[in-house]
Amino acid sequence: MPDSTRKGILKNIRFFDYGILITTLALVIFGCIMVYSSSLTIAIAKEVPPYYFFSKQIKFAVIGIFVFFFFANFNYRFFYREKVQYWMVIISLASLVAVLLFAKEINGSKSWLFGIQPAEFCKIALILYLARCYSSKKTDTPLTTNQLFKPLVIFGFYIITIIAEPDVGMSLMYAGITLFLIAGSGLEFKKLAKLYAGFIFIVGFVYILVINIPQMFISVLGQNRANRLISFADPFQYEGTTGHQVINSYYAIGSGGFFGQGLGNSVQKLGYLPEAHTDFIIAVVAEELGFMGVAFVILGIGYLIYRCIRVGLESTDSFATLICYGVGSWLFVQTAINLGGATGLMPLTGVALPFISVGGSSLIALLIPLGIVTNISMKNKRRRLEQTTKS
Repeated sequence: MPDSTRKGILKNIRFFDYGILITTLALVIFGCIMVYSSSLTIAIAKEVPPYYFFSKQIKFAVIGIFVFFFFANFNYRFFYREKVQYWMVIISLASLVAVLLFAKEINGSKSWLFGIQPAEFCKIALILYLARCYSSKKTDTPLTTNQLFKPLVIFGFYIITIIAEPDVGMSLMYAGITLFLIAGSGLEFKKLAKLYAGFIFIVGFVYILVINIPQMFISVLGQNRANRLISFADPFQYEGTTGHQVINSYYAIGSGGFFGQGLGNSVQKLGYLPEAHTDFIIAVVAEELGFMGVAFVILGIGYLIYRCIRVGLESTDSFATLICYGVGSWLFVQTAINLGGATGLMPLTGVALPFISVGGSSLIALLIPLGIVTNISMKNKRRRLEQTTKS
């Protein structure tokens, strides 16, 4: 190995954000363990080897950690280039259109193409695009209405294609990430308050329509998705249909206590709790490892959200700051939607729990921007050292 390469690696090791690294590794490893525990019964029911989902998750985890390290050592400013932004947006939108045209319909929706869920990776493109648009303004002036809404035209293309799949959970994630990015972009408080109030009003209005005119939404979303929204108000009224998922999640969470029934000892995963290794994996965590297991997951993800915000605040580059805010909001919104669905606080939308639920696209797509945040953190540390040395 050349001396220059060795020195470069040693320099990066010195500035590496070990808080993000250790927490990410801990959550990924914990996720693999819980996929192993929650998927054995499902694998047998699907007539595949017992370790089928676990072995796949291990492979995704290895690839994801490699990708994390790659982007941690890759200059994030590369994504600020106009040509990079142009092709990134074009390719990501084209992949979503390709899903609509060529993907096979599974459970009433089209989300997967060649074993990949493009919408997961397109979140990265959306964050980088909005971060560039909202960071290009003068830092000493508030964001104008024109500067705010022009980038949202591209956001509109993303959201329309995802709703067309249809994927309600993913569209909510895109909307949530965008709203948080706008909040961190320098928009005046009055305009921000109006924007958030409008969003809340639209969501509430749509839900009222779902409850009162369900047939209209059944034709758009399909019977199963519409029933999920309708049963959210009172899952016990729909115990024999769409309500049984949340009800069995209640049983799992309630029986876990403080320390749980022990790893591998969940009863609800034995055919009572559908999607135990995906949407409802937190219920299995609660039943087997109790409050302590759930606390580990929430505190771990919470720490990563904190680090994203902290790294963003410490950066002197507004582009880097907004990237960090975008990644932090991604973690927050996705976690909130998943936990909200599993605990009955929100309608079920089929969103994976970050790092824990089975799924290669979700895991790898999340580790890429976390690597970028780590790269920004390393540059912050180098800058502070140089300032200290000069002074």
